[in-house]
Formats: sequence, structure tokens, C-alpha cells
Amino acid sequence: MISAATGAMALLMVTLVKDHVAKLMRFVSQSVVYGFVNALAILIFVAQIPELQRMDLTAYLFVAFGLGVVYLFPYIPKIGQLIPSPLVCIIVLSLAALFLGADMRTVSDLGKFPDNLPLFLIPDIPLNLDTLKIIFPYAITLATVGLLETMMTTTIVNEVTQTEGDRHKECRGQGIANMVSGFMGEWLSYIPMAALVAIMIMVAFTTFNWDSVKNFSKHPKQSNSVMLAVVIYVLPKV
Repeated sequence: MISAATGAMALLMVTLVKDHVAKLMRFVSQSVVYGFVNALAILIFVAQIPELQRMDLTAYLFVAFGLGVVYLFPYIPKIGQLIPSPLVCIIVLSLAALFLGADMRTVSDLGKFPDNLPLFLIPDIPLNLDTLKIIFPYAITLATVGLLETMMTTTIVNEVTQTEGDRHKECRGQGIANMVSGFMGEWLSYIPMAALVAIMIMVAFTTFNWDSVKNFSKHPKQSNSVMLAVVIYVLPKV
């Protein structure tokens, strides 16, 4: 039944994107968006603390070096804007750990990667209206929440980068990335956790809307109340 709901969710996400679900964002206030991304940033940073507590001095140096690569690489003429600095961070730190023989945690230490592709099969459930009545509410809810979360994150990314992203392309891109990453499990296992922690720290600080704190006293009280309410509501739910 879970597989059926997942499949229905995927179909609905495609349909909702096709039918311009991005238009729903016009009904989401800026305060809600800022509250969501601030809560998201806090959660991302807090999630790195357990990994940081396991690290030794070498790993801390790798994290610091990774942050340096992430923030400084974009300033290199020509290639700095062509190649994403987080990707460079992963490649450089992975090669450095490999050649230096650094004894540190890698992605493979989080669990065993499957060595085969998932089996394609049709869920063993009755294909009738009663089944649809069960799975449809969960599918539509998960699809809508997933897409709206993506679009709210895209909104803040647009502000940080001062560009206008394509929300439809963002949703499709995430689906394609999830499929492609399934073929790269063995490669991912060699990535040091220090590289991922450095990237996620950067993501947390970049995602957080610092203007909502700096100009807190200048914003309307209603907007501040809504933003704080969203943060307080989201944090305990995850």
C-alpha cells in the first residue's frame, strides 16, 4: 500500500507541476516563507552537530578547508562561476582524503549501499476504487507539501542569488537528480563526511534570512509574529 501511495504521489507531482502549481505561491505570504526557510536553516545546522562531535582534529581541518573552498572558489576568474563550489569541495576533499590516507568517516559509514538496482514491480494491491480512496488523500497531501516546500526554498534562493529560478524546472530537476544518484552509490561512499558537513554549514548560513533578524524591529509586528509562529511550529515537527 505504501508503494502504491508513493507511485500515486509521483504521478500527482508531475500533474501538479504541469498544471502550474507554482501559482499557489502567490497565496503564501513572505512572512511564512521566511519562517519556513529560517526553521529549515536551523534544522540543517543542528543536524550537523552530532557529526561534528565525532570528529577529530584532522576532520575539523578538512571542514575548515572545505568551507574555504566553498566560499573562495567562486572568486577564481572564469571557472569560479562555471563550476559549483560545493561540487569542487566534494571532489577536492575526497581526493585529499584518499591520497593522504586520512582516517575519517565517509558516507559509507552511515550505512551499506545497495549493490543492485531496485526491482520494478507493480504493488500487489487490488486495483479498484476502494484502493484509490485509501491512497489518494495521502498522495495529494505529500505531493502538495513536497512541491510547496521546494518552491518556498526556491523563493529564498532567488533572493540570495538575485536571480529568477524556474520552479517547474526545479521540481523536475530534483526528480531527475534522485534517479541519477541511484546509479552513483559506490562513488558516493568515498565522500568524507567532513566535506558534506562543510557544505551543509554553508547551506544553513546561506538559507537563513538574516535580514529578518537585522531589521526585526523595522518589520510590522504582524509579520514578525507570523514568521516566529512558523519557526516555532516547524522546529518541533521534524
